[in-house]
Amino acid sequence: ILSPVYDYLKNSGVEFKIMVLPDHPTPVEIRTHSMEPVPFFIYDSREEKAGKTPFTEKTAESAGFYISDGSTLFSHLIEK
Repeated sequence: ILSPVYDYLKNSGVEFKIMVLPDHPTPVEIRTHSMEPVPFFIYDSREEKAGKTPFTEKTAESAGFYISDGSTLFSHLIEK
């Protein structure tokens, strides 16, 4: 579902951000909900990144960026 949205925005020529996250973590190892922090990423079209990193619980954790109050997450999306 994300690919057509991304392609449309990329071809529009306007700057954009996309935030992707689940409503709760469900690690494959335990196959049920857990109390771990919710992994997320924010893509900003203004920042070109080299390479690709898979979006997994492990890569999110290794990023070392933790937001203790989830209600503030949206502010990271809309900040300039």
